[in-house]
Amino acid sequence: MPVTDEPELTRRRLLALSTATAGGAAFGVGAVAAEEDRSRRDDTVESHDGTELALTVYRPAGAAADEPVPMILHSHGWSGSRTSAAGAFGRELEAGFGVLSFDQRGHGESGGQAHVQNPALEGRDVVEILDYVEALEWVADDRGDPTVFAMGGSYGGAYQLVGALTETALTGRTRFDGLAPQITWFDLSESLAPEGVVRSAWVSALYAAGAANVPEFVHRAFLYESATGRWPDGDDPAEPDLDSRFYRNGPSGFLDPQDGFCRRRVRLGVPVLFGQGTSDNLFNLNQAWKNFERALAEPARRRSAVVAYNGGHALPNALPPGQLNFDDACSPDGDFGDLRLRFFRAVLDGGGARDVVGSPYSLTTADGSRCLALETLSDRETLAAGVDLELAHDGDGRLSVERAAGLDGRTLARTEGFPGKYDPATATAAAAVTETETEGGSVATPTGAGAPVHLELADGPLTVGGVPTLSATVTTVGVDQRVFFALSVGESPATARVVQNNMLPLRESEPVVGADRTVELPGVAVDVADGERLYLTVSAVSDMSFAHGSTRTPGAVALEDLSVGVPTVE
Repeated sequence: MPVTDEPELTRRRLLALSTATAGGAAFGVGAVAAEEDRSRRDDTVESHDGTELALTVYRPAGAAADEPVPMILHSHGWSGSRTSAAGAFGRELEAGFGVLSFDQRGHGESGGQAHVQNPALEGRDVVEILDYVEALEWVADDRGDPTVFAMGGSYGGAYQLVGALTETALTGRTRFDGLAPQITWFDLSESLAPEGVVRSAWVSALYAAGAANVPEFVHRAFLYESATGRWPDGDDPAEPDLDSRFYRNGPSGFLDPQDGFCRRRVRLGVPVLFGQGTSDNLFNLNQAWKNFERALAEPARRRSAVVAYNGGHALPNALPPGQLNFDDACSPDGDFGDLRLRFFRAVLDGGGARDVVGSPYSLTTADGSRCLALETLSDRETLAAGVDLELAHDGDGRLSVERAAGLDGRTLARTEGFPGKYDPATATAAAAVTETETEGGSVATPTGAGAPVHLELADGPLTVGGVPTLSATVTTVGVDQRVFFALSVGESPATARVVQNNMLPLRESEPVVGADRTVELPGVAVDVADGERLYLTVSAVSDMSFAHGSTRTPGAVALEDLSVGVPTVE
């Protein structure tokens, strides 16, 4: 199994870092002169297939062949373009790093079409960019291997992982010394359509932003999804297999080789500092967790870390209602950029992300008040074991509880007044609760379209940090049954709000009888205060998956012996 070699740090490279750090700190009298000594240059690189890639190179003051400095690659998000303005990247240049920002294919001034991080195209583009960096005489190197890092978010985080994995697949190692991707994916198909349920809000927005840049198969896939509500997986001869294509366009594809570019399992062997938005409802915390646990070779994992903050691709959740802020309690002064530079310096000193943040996982709580330092996100306590729920929905967002058993005194309730369509004002104002006595507890009698059901799990005070799971024996009536789940917190079901704005679905495309299922719930970090309760929230709809994404046909879902695995924190 090919993995990247651990980067070797020579005296020359450490000297380059010392010079860079000293230069970055020496401000005041020499600040103006140092800025004037910097340079900025636009250039192009011809990629492997002849596609021209536009780039801008920033050289810090004093960088030369006899005073080499490390380089940082940077790129943009989806439908964006490189940073090329004079005066950009001041923090990195002052710290003694060069920066190369480039337009990915199909974006900005680069040619070609955007194939959404196809390793055979965008992945190999990154390899060509690394060749360009290697030829710059003022970039520090070790036996022809440039000292190079990477940064960027979303699509600008994905190029780092796909590029490094592509080079590792081609040569057995990568020339990157460390990566710092933010708010990006492990499995693109899973992110856009978890369990095959399309995140319509995001897919529509992303397609609209990038439609001019994409190849024909993406157009056909979007039209198919819009017309049918199905994530195109090639089962129908008329539909493109977008599911497999996008599965390959990320770390997931390198771990489960299929026909195509990568036919052997590849993991990364360099340290990575992942920044992820826990309230990101496109690329959620679960994606960073999988990247950390699965995409890294063990030596690299020991030098890597995940830092999670509130934010990212964070649309407000109103159906059911969520909670949203943009706090980061785990980065110095809430500044991930500063943390990233400290990580790069630590790597050059022979260390990694753990030397900067301490623990494998650092999660900002939902209210932004503190940072949880965790060794794992999967140490779960079983709550609500043995509950049986039979749910029915009318295909138009109305969810009813037909039967509930094993509640053991817990409350099962719903809030009134939810709209059938997205209406933040009405959803936020919903407050009344209806309860009906049933075996072992109380159960809702839903009437309003879109009204969620809340199953009480535990009383506060307690802290939850990690990725929960839901397990049950599932029986469904009707085709393509979909139910959404999340953890929520409130003093009562009426005030319960989805933690960090995220839900994930259970979907059965065909009727099943007695099928054992375990599904992930969104990763969270939350303090449940004294007087508050932790709930499992169940909904027929989610406004991230509006229209076809939420409901399709009337039916029923029975969940027998339901249990929720909750990662509680001491």
